[in-house]
Amino acid sequence: MRSILSTALLLYIGFCSAASAQLLDAYLPKSGVIAGQAMELGATPEVVRISAKLQAAIQKNQAWFTSYAAKVKEGDPLPYDRRLGVTRAEYDRMMNAKMVLTPKAAVSIKVKTDAQGTLEFASEGIAAALNGVRVPAGQKYAETPYGRLATFSEVFQDDDDSPAGRWRGVQWKKDDAPVAKLAIGRREKTGDGILYYDVGATAKGPEQTLIVIYRLD
Repeated sequence: MRSILSTALLLYIGFCSAASAQLLDAYLPKSGVIAGQAMELGATPEVVRISAKLQAAIQKNQAWFTSYAAKVKEGDPLPYDRRLGVTRAEYDRMMNAKMVLTPKAAVSIKVKTDAQGTLEFASEGIAAALNGVRVPAGQKYAETPYGRLATFSEVFQDDDDSPAGRWRGVQWKKDDAPVAKLAIGRREKTGDGILYYDVGATAKGPEQTLIVIYRLD
């Protein structure tokens, strides 16, 4: 299940050369308001149900499971056994499951541009993490409450099976603590926008991840 829950597989973001200064125009609503859904990355409801059955069976027969798991070579998948409390078909679905995006809450994010051409995000509730995030004119870097995201690149996500599907966009990131990334783009299949903002854990709190899918004008 580690692969299902690993955020490292989240969007399969790739990197390329620096984008032109006005690429964000294609990825943000002309209205200046991002109205969409905050999404949650995780397993499907079916996989969650199967996993709960398996965990319940393990708790009822903990001694057997400990002995059974100890025989498996490190790094190898746990072989199926009916005492795991699920059918073989259910077990196979769980072991081969992929992460999916599911709606979590509606959000509204204002995108303001000042006289100098700097874009600034403002919101509340679940999207309040974006408050204080700014992209100066030229869009070569982004400013956040956690520092400057100075590494800028285009995104070419070409994996149809990734949680967000195929999409194009731009992103900024920094690798020093706390690690942070901001990505904005357009999904190919649906034509809607995608915003991804992630900040690693700090002394003041855990990792923050915000994924928003929204309609473009």
